[in-house]
Amino acid sequence: MINFLILLLTAALNSLASVLLKMGLRQIPEGPLGNWVLLCAQNLLIFGGVGCYVMSLIFWLWALSRVEIGYGVSVLSLGYVFSVFAGILFFKETLSVWRFIGVILIVGGIYCVSRTNVPS
Repeated sequence: MINFLILLLTAALNSLASVLLKMGLRQIPEGPLGNWVLLCAQNLLIFGGVGCYVMSLIFWLWALSRVEIGYGVSVLSLGYVFSVFAGILFFKETLSVWRFIGVILIVGGIYCVSRTNVPS
């Protein structure tokens, strides 16, 4: 159970990183690449997103040392589900029928993989 929770935290941090990066990038105007990179480096939301990616990587390495790769990557797919709902919540994205079906398929696949005999 602890391994599943570590993987869940990894997926959540990965999704949060994407949300923070997207929010930060909305604040950066278009311009020359050098200026754009400098503005990105000074943006706290982007900095927070990168920090979440780093923490996600640390937890992913810890989880990967404890579980089978097929199980770990499958559970990490919950990040796609989190990102769909984050898009709806924070960016007013729509949940089309096809996107909803995709979310259901991802969750169903994770359920099937988690039912296998994986050491915890």
